[in-house]
Parts: sequence; structure tokens; C-alpha cells
Amino acid sequence: MIATRWKSLMLPMVAALLLAVQVAPSASARQTTAASLSADRLACTEAKDSEACNSAYNYVNAQIKAANGANTDALKATFRDVMETGCAINNGQLCGELGAAYLGGLNGYPKDKSIAREKLERGCELGHSKSCEVAGIFYDAGVTVTVDRSKATSLYEKGCDLSSFPSCALWAEMLLKAHVEAAPAALVGIAGLKSRCADYALDGPSCIAVGMTYQRGSDGAEKNETLAWQYWAKACREISYGPACTLHGLAVIRISSPKEPESSANREARQALQKACSLGEVEACEFLIPAADVGRMNYGPAMAEAHYRLCLAKPSLAQCERAARAFASGKLPTEEFEYGFTPNKPKATLAWLTACRAFNTRCVEAANLHLEKQAFALPSPNLAIGILETACSKGDAAACTRKAAVITETGGVKGSYIDPLSSDDERYMLAKFDMDSGDLNRGRETMQWLANTGHSDAQLELAIAYETGLSPTPDGRGIALFNANDMMGQLFELAAQKGIPDAAMRVAVRKYNENDYEGSDSYTNAIYRANYLGAEGAEEFYLAVIERNKARWEAKSQELIAMNRRNVEARNNMDRQTVQRAWDQYAENRRKEAEEDGGQVCGRVIGQGNSSYRTCMSRDHANKYYRGNF
Repeated sequence: MIATRWKSLMLPMVAALLLAVQVAPSASARQTTAASLSADRLACTEAKDSEACNSAYNYVNAQIKAANGANTDALKATFRDVMETGCAINNGQLCGELGAAYLGGLNGYPKDKSIAREKLERGCELGHSKSCEVAGIFYDAGVTVTVDRSKATSLYEKGCDLSSFPSCALWAEMLLKAHVEAAPAALVGIAGLKSRCADYALDGPSCIAVGMTYQRGSDGAEKNETLAWQYWAKACREISYGPACTLHGLAVIRISSPKEPESSANREARQALQKACSLGEVEACEFLIPAADVGRMNYGPAMAEAHYRLCLAKPSLAQCERAARAFASGKLPTEEFEYGFTPNKPKATLAWLTACRAFNTRCVEAANLHLEKQAFALPSPNLAIGILETACSKGDAAACTRKAAVITETGGVKGSYIDPLSSDDERYMLAKFDMDSGDLNRGRETMQWLANTGHSDAQLELAIAYETGLSPTPDGRGIALFNANDMMGQLFELAAQKGIPDAAMRVAVRKYNENDYEGSDSYTNAIYRANYLGAEGAEEFYLAVIERNKARWEAKSQELIAMNRRNVEARNNMDRQTVQRAWDQYAENRRKEAEEDGGQVCGRVIGQGNSSYRTCMSRDHANKYYRGNF
């Protein structure tokens, strides 16, 4: 675990980390030998050949270690030459090694932490990940400089970006510290917060607040970081609360072992950060891009999503291009990840559209995607031409050329359109006004594309419009997008997933009417979500359904009792009839036997002591057994 007692532990950590820096050989395809050392040294120091510096450094470093301190003066002189020359010609690793030597007073260098820090910072600038990691600790602990957490954080971030897992963990530590320090004191006690984070009353902010009290050991709670992470994990896992996912991921990754990047803790942290990023948490996306593991199967979609979210929140052409290409093709636009994933044309469309708006480039790609049928939108030549026309007016020559071609292919603009390069919120307001005022074709066209690219208000508005009878297709057009009822349900669900209470309530009612009580998308889960989001009428509907179900079960129970009673009576009646039939059959058999024996006679039988009784029997039986007594 990364200790929080930074100042007392920092210098030993620095020394240990820097010694680790020296152990690893510098990357070099060249292999220096005893015979070639002199030539490689000259190539390094005279010809300023960085690869020769690396190769000579590796050989001399190995020889010094093997000598174990005996007769190494000449080797150390060569060692210093190649390190100093390598750093001077911008070899990042050798700058880091030089910093390690000054920090530890190694190989003839005096201990000088200030020079060590300078060399490590230079190594970091030149792309040496370990240098970033250790230089960050200087600023974090205030070693030779004033404490500067912002500088430390940027150094850790760069080290993480250069694939130093310890740097990622240190960066996570800094981010988590900032969250904990910024969190306000709880307005209620720990018991009250826990009740709001209970299984059937899950409130994301309350779960975070419980975690913060345990993380800090404040507001009546003893410090317990494990409990803190568990509460954040609960809110992330059970209600997909993005900020909780971010905190959970950062908290776990900061304690994960750098020696076990595939440990369960590291996987858990990455999964939490991926979920947070998919929920729109920009900080999680920023952390995920350098920290994610290229070897994992879900790396591709996770990276595409991270670049996409950053493209929307902090547009950069690189982020938008990477996201758009990945989602359009279902593959990262580099060779770093071999597995494909499901393309997402709506996200590719919005990424290209963002690049077009922000940088007036990639407008042709954005327009071309508007000519395709997508999940919730029909092809729209109007909007495609609108994108190209605006881009062309701003000097995009490719847009001008493509605009002429699209007009030829489609016949040009039909009616009018809302400018697709206006902000999405402005487009939504204009489209809603059009639909409310009766201009259905223009309003529906923009509303469909906004809903298609994830605009929450547009998704809800369009779903309600379909619910009240709006056709998915323009008047007179003989193409069906797809079933309006299915699309309405999907749009309500998408809006509900984003935390829109009205949409969540409508999903719950639909699930109830469909009698859907099975699976993760059941009525039960839907009404819990609507209640959690505070949807109007959700609690009343939930209680009414309980009462209605109770009444139904009581009626069903009475019906079952009555049916059982009828069954018992029928069975009893059947039993009496069966007995009567058996006796009737017996009597009939006796009558037939009597006829066969000469008929039946009745009389008095005289027994012992002059007793007698009257009976009937066959004549043959009377003659055989009762002759003289009958």
C-alpha cells in the first residue's frame, strides 16, 4: 500500500526507486564488448551517437556490478563520460541514470539532490518514465523544492502515459487526495448517510459521503479505507453512479502492486474506471487512456470510449479523429490492439461533427455519415448539405467539392433545415419549437439525429412524440425506419440510463404493462431506478402495484380454495356413486345365481334352543343345507 506519511518515507522511496532505475539496461540494438568499448565510447562522446552511448553504458554498468567494487575507477570514468554525453544529446534514460547517480552518490558522483532532480526532470521531458515517477516524488515531498502537488501530478501523469505503473498509482493517489480534500463535511451523521446508501434506498452522493467519512476518519467514523472503497464500489456496481466509479478505481489502483499488473485488484480498478468513463466522467477517461492494459480483450472499446468522451468534453483533433475512426470501423486506428469490436456509427458521427465544429476539418466525414440510415435516424441529405455548406464557407475546399457532389446525387435541399453545426442544445430548442408548432418534417429530422447521437433531451422528446402518435418517417415517404413502439422503448431506456426521472418512470410503466418481471431489465429494477431518481409518481405507482398484486393474489387464493372445495365435493360424490354401483352389481350377481339354482325361497330357519331367524336363499342351497329346518 502506498503510505500517506509522505514526508517521512519519501527519501527512502526515492533512493529505492532510483536504484531500480539503474538496474535496467538501456534499450539498444548495439552490443558493446570489451574489444569494442573504446570505439563505442568515442562514437558516443565524439560523434554524439546516442545508440553507442546506450550500448557502452549497458556494458560498463554490467562490468561495474560484476567487479563488486574492485578496481573499477577506469570503468567509472567511462561510465560518467557516456552518461553525461548521452544526457547532453537528449538521451532520456541516461539523464535519468545520471540523476540516480547524483541522488545516491554513486560511481564517483557527489550526493546532490538538486542536480539529481534537474537531471530526472530532463529525463522525464525526454520520455523516460522512471524519471517522471521519481521527479514527481521530489515535488510531492518538497525535496529541494517547495511542495508543488500540481507539478508532481503532471509528472506522475506523464510517467503513467509512458507506461510506468508506479507512476499511475502515484497519480491516482494525487487525484484521490484532491477529491477527499475537496469533499464537504457531511450534513448528517454516519448512521443517516448509511441509511441513504442502503440496498433499497441507494443514493449515489450519500454512498460517496459515507466513503469520504471513512477515508478521512471524520464525522463520527474511524478511518477505514477498505470500508470507504466498498461504499464507492457499491454505488458504482448497483446504481452505476459515475463519480463513485471514479473514486473506486482510483482508490484500488493506488494500492495495487506494480509487479502484478494483471492482479484482481488492478483488473477491478480498470473496470471501475472504464465504467466511470462510459458514464461521462472525464477524469476517469483521462486516467484510463495511459493506465489501461493493451493486452486485455476490452481494451479497444474502452480506449475508443475514452477518446470519444474527451473529444466531446475537451475537444482536440487527435482525440476526435481517434474516436471517430475507431467507432466507424470497430477497430483502433493503430496496430496496438488486434481485436475488433462492434462499430458505433452514432458515436463516430458525433466525433466527426465535433471535429468539424471545433476545427473546421473532417466535415466531409461527418456529412457522409448523415447520408446513412442509423439507429434512430433516416438518411438526411439536408443536414449533410448543411454541414458541407457551412464548412465550405469557412474555407474547407474538400467540403465545397463534396457539397456539389451530394447536391447532384440527392437533388439538393428539400424544404429547409436547422443548421447542423449549431450547438446541439440550440438545435434541440429549434427542433422542439418546430414540432410544437406543426413543422414536423424539419423538427423531426433534427430531433432524430440529435437523439441518434445521444442528446438526452432529444431522446426523451422524440420518445414522447412517438408515444403520442408521431410517425418515424416523413409524410409520403415509403420507407420505415423501424417499429415506432420499439424505438420509443429504446429511447426511453437510453434517457433513463442517463438519469432522467420521467424516462425512468415511463420505462417502469411499460415493463409493468408488458408483465416483464424477469432479468436485469425487469419491472422491479425499472421501478427501483425510477424511485432512486425521484421520478414523480414512482413511489405511488410502486405501492399501488404492490396493493394491486396483493389483491390479485388474494382473489387467486380464494379462487384456488373454491376450486379445491369443488374438487373435494366431486371426489366425495364420485366415491358414493362408486360404492352404490358396487352394491348394485353384487345384488345383481346374487339374483342371477339364485335363478340358476332354481330360484330364491324365503323362510324361517330354526336354530339351537328353538331360536329362529328369517332369510332368503336359493332353493338348491335350502334343500342341500337346511332341509327339515327351513
